[in-house]
Amino acid sequence: MSVEHHRERELTFDVDDDWELPDLSALVPEGGRIETAQHDLSATYYDTERSTLRLLGLTLRHREGGEDAGWHLKIPTEDARTEVQSQAAADSVPQSLRRRVAGIVGDDSIKPVATIRTTRRATRVLDDGGGLLLEVADDRVTGTAAGADAYPVVWREVEVELGAAGEEDHLDQVTSLLSGARPAAVQRKIAHVLGEAPVSVPEGLPAMVVAYVREQCGAILVGDVGLRDDPTPEVVHATRVGIRRLRSTLRLFDHVVAGVPEPLDDDLGWLAGLLSPLRDADILRHRLGDALDDLEPQAIVGPVAQEVEAELESMRHAAKAGWQRAWDDPRYRAIMATLVRWYASVPVGDDVRVRPKRVLRKARRKVRRRLEQATDAHGLHQARKAAKRLRYAGDLLEPAVPRAEVIADEAKELQTTLGEHQDFAVAAEFARKLAESGRVESAFTYGVLADRFEQRAAEIRSAQLSG
Repeated sequence: MSVEHHRERELTFDVDDDWELPDLSALVPEGGRIETAQHDLSATYYDTERSTLRLLGLTLRHREGGEDAGWHLKIPTEDARTEVQSQAAADSVPQSLRRRVAGIVGDDSIKPVATIRTTRRATRVLDDGGGLLLEVADDRVTGTAAGADAYPVVWREVEVELGAAGEEDHLDQVTSLLSGARPAAVQRKIAHVLGEAPVSVPEGLPAMVVAYVREQCGAILVGDVGLRDDPTPEVVHATRVGIRRLRSTLRLFDHVVAGVPEPLDDDLGWLAGLLSPLRDADILRHRLGDALDDLEPQAIVGPVAQEVEAELESMRHAAKAGWQRAWDDPRYRAIMATLVRWYASVPVGDDVRVRPKRVLRKARRKVRRRLEQATDAHGLHQARKAAKRLRYAGDLLEPAVPRAEVIADEAKELQTTLGEHQDFAVAAEFARKLAESGRVESAFTYGVLADRFEQRAAEIRSAQLSG
């Protein structure tokens, strides 16, 4: 059974029992219209015994009633969510959705945890072509946790969801009309019933480290869910950044986080390495595309664009297959299990002290030392990695050190410059490889591209090494 994806952007509001929906006609464009409907919805929510999905902000449910009845998996993505829908006629979680959460769930069983029944009065604003601009759902809700002794929770809320034809401005417009509605204290229905999943956080400066570690664990775990679809460049990048930040933090603050498994740093490096070919393909597509656009027409000989795209697709396909094979590797499963535990409760040592200024000084000295020692591309790559660690430390310590934000911005600027050097070097190697691959007709253009990339890399290298 196939699944469908769509981006869900919505706002939730608390309203009193006597609240009335205002006139929304001002939102209707010329030729558009308003439609209303009432639905009785019943949804069963699923999770593990440890509330792994709820903890990470994911929602897994089976809904009856309404236009989108079926199985839904909602995955948080910045200020929105990606909703994966399956119409599978199954009494248990369909394999298509179970596969997507397998990495974060591990060996834990998934079972019903709550039932939520909703009487929904939906008001839809359509444009002149029938496209949905937004929907305002006035919901009267009763939720009951699983178990014979559970008591129902009753509340009323209003959800405003942006339609496929809508724009962000429409949310602002409708919000200004909802007099008496207040931004919801609880954004997800399941949290009304079960509460927020418990999280253990220490006090003082160690709390900053713990919060940052948790944030990166969450980015990797949620990234794993997104990567089990066709991995988009955005998800690949966000997951790799989460891995890099976690490794960096564990190195800089190894005295704060207790009980770090000895091989975890190498394991996280291995995990990032699995994603590197995917990320490389995405960067090469961007770099090669821009470079081809900049070439004079007479410099493009042969089906260069088609050959580049085919090569990158092959590269991406092989990388994706390698990532998928790793899912069953005990090493991979151990990493995911550790990150799930840490997201709930990062272990902190006794009498831990965090000296933020000392950490930043040490990280800055390392960047300067590596820049001074750099004599070639490899040396600059090592300096880039040190700049990343300094940037992440600055991000983490910004609340405690006034200049940390400035330090992080400077490190980011250096990281970006050295990252461009790395990108151009990789692109030059890729183009040179294609030039030497027997593609006689296109070899000239690949040679031109390789020369240009090498020149750009050399310019950056010269500027950094001479500085």
